[in-house]
Amino acid sequence: MGSPVSSDRGPAASQGAIVEQMRRIVRSVQALLADSAMGAGLNERDFQALVRIVEAAGLSGAELGRILGMTSSSVTELADRLQNAGMITRTRSPSDRRLVVLKPTARGKRVIDRALGPTLAAMVTVLDGLADTELCVVSHFLDQVERQLLESRTAASENGRD
Repeated sequence: MGSPVSSDRGPAASQGAIVEQMRRIVRSVQALLADSAMGAGLNERDFQALVRIVEAAGLSGAELGRILGMTSSSVTELADRLQNAGMITRTRSPSDRRLVVLKPTARGKRVIDRALGPTLAAMVTVLDGLADTELCVVSHFLDQVERQLLESRTAASENGRD
């Protein structure tokens, strides 16, 4: 794995080490998702979409497109593939019959549970070993990282519209 973060070289060295650890984690997550997609017989984009649909217990095509940065026609093609694979169904929203909601099937849920369940369980095991104060620090850190990533993504999409 990597070496533990050492603060004996000062804060800058520790920050650099933490950023490098995060880069390794991102690469590991990407590899895990790629392997999980392959194991499920899906391409990576379809697998990512299925994860989001299962997580939300259903999304409209427009919502999924926004989340994944896809055009309406690309979402339609993706939904066709997932539906043909038995992973999702399309239903009309009761409140707006024009709106099509992509809902996971039992099979789609099982695929995601099998693919991600062991990894999520391993994360819980790691968290179980942390004290409450450590959990608070980790939670705060992850909230800040998530906020910064969201701001960066928003800024990048706004710059792309110029």
